[in-house]
Amino acid sequence: MDNFSPSGDWKIRRRFMFGVSLFSMWAIAYVLMRGSDTRSAETAVEMAFLCLTGIVSSYVFGATWENIHRMKNNPPPPAAKSLLDKTKLEASDAGRSD
Repeated sequence: MDNFSPSGDWKIRRRFMFGVSLFSMWAIAYVLMRGSDTRSAETAVEMAFLCLTGIVSSYVFGATWENIHRMKNNPPPPAAKSLLDKTKLEASDAGRSD
C-alpha cells in the first residue's frame, strides 16, 4: 500500500485548495453579512461559487487521474487484484438481467 500514500505535491495542492476555498467562502459570507445588493456584489458571489466548483472539480479529477496512472504503472498486489476482479465480476453480474 506504500504506492498509494499521498505525495508531497498533494499536500501543497490541498493547502492551495483549502486556502482558495476559504477565501471564496469568506467573500460569499462578507457579501451576505454586509447585505450588499449591488451588481458587483452579486458578481463576486457568482464568481466565488464558480471558483469553488472549479477547485473541487479539478481536485477530484486530478486525484482520479493520478490514481488511474498509479494503478497502470504500479499494479496492486495479487490479493488486492483478485478482490478488484471479484468486484468487477459482481458488478457485471448485477447489471445483467436474465
